[in-house]
Amino acid sequence: MSEKVTFVDPAGEGPPIEFDKIKVPKDVTDRELRLEHIPEPDPYYVDLGMLYRLAQLEQVRRDYFADTPLHLALRGHMGTGKDHDLEQFAAMMGMPHYRIPLTGEVRDITLIGSVKLYGDGKGGTESRWEDGDITR
Repeated sequence: MSEKVTFVDPAGEGPPIEFDKIKVPKDVTDRELRLEHIPEPDPYYVDLGMLYRLAQLEQVRRDYFADTPLHLALRGHMGTGKDHDLEQFAAMMGMPHYRIPLTGEVRDITLIGSVKLYGDGKGGTESRWEDGDITR
């Protein structure tokens, strides 16, 4: 039986949203890497309503875009808890969480990937594609 996670609207206006906790399939090639990126719940975390909003987004994704992963970019002032909110949502759902800072210093090849040269050990080189943060 799968474990359930329920998100309650702190304003008391919307209905509770319930999901099955996510299980990383055993046949996924990078399963161990994904499991390492599932955050631990913070026992001192206080939700001020963001988890319910994230659950609403996840509900829309599941209803209309079930085969598409949820990628979010939260915008707001530094220190307001955006990263921590997302991390705690991922912890509750049991899903991997990857944080990719989007500053002016980030290049497109860092995010998407590029072809890199590797020595072949015989004095030559070969080129191989290396995924970036988003594609990985």
